[in-house]
Amino acid sequence: MPFNTPLYRLELKQVLTIAWPLLIAQLTQIGMGVADTIMAGQYSALDMASVAVGFSVMSPILFFIQGVALGLVPVVSNLLGCRSEQFIAVQAQHMVLILLCISVVFINVYWFIDSILLWFDVPANMQPITRDYIVYMLFALPGFAIYQAVRQTCEGLSMTRPTMVIMFIGLLVNIPANAVFIYGWFGLPQMGGAGCGLATMLVYLVMAAATIIYTIYAKQIQQFHLLLNLYDLNGISLGSYYVLVFRLH
Repeated sequence: MPFNTPLYRLELKQVLTIAWPLLIAQLTQIGMGVADTIMAGQYSALDMASVAVGFSVMSPILFFIQGVALGLVPVVSNLLGCRSEQFIAVQAQHMVLILLCISVVFINVYWFIDSILLWFDVPANMQPITRDYIVYMLFALPGFAIYQAVRQTCEGLSMTRPTMVIMFIGLLVNIPANAVFIYGWFGLPQMGGAGCGLATMLVYLVMAAATIIYTIYAKQIQQFHLLLNLYDLNGISLGSYYVLVFRLH
């Protein structure tokens, strides 16, 4: 396609409109990691190293959940293109259920943390901090799962600005939460590197809540009823069951 044609310029504009919020969102996500590293490193080198090891353990789990959630984008886009918008909420809710089940499975890594750290030959003085960090991150998985499911639904609908805004909210929560938990502000105990894990858990919960609030109140996405009408595994609205029960009575 020639670069100087109106069609090319139109398609480039459409791509950039979708892409630039995702770029900002990714940079914001990187900023969270940088903030964790800097703030844990200021507390002590030991805590910074412990957080790095803990994140190395958690990264495959987080990437797996995000990878599964990415499968929702083409599904939602296809339904939108086929004018089958009524099925988008069904697919989104099924993905939420799938990711929550995966999260529950991975939470059971809790019972094997000590063995994993021994297998990685983590020094003994790092193990308590790393263990606490991983524990907090494991219990953050349900919030991360909900956020990813709703995020990928929005991206499948070509709505990428919510991702950028919510990631920015997460960054705004992450930095002060790190300060509170790592350094023990407001009379709380100093948690060091483990505080990064607790702060991240709080961030994921806030981001999950923000995505839910967005799907309920944002006008551009209200029409899809993503979380307002609940569906069973067969795609049947649970509200229809209640109607049937009342009619039988």
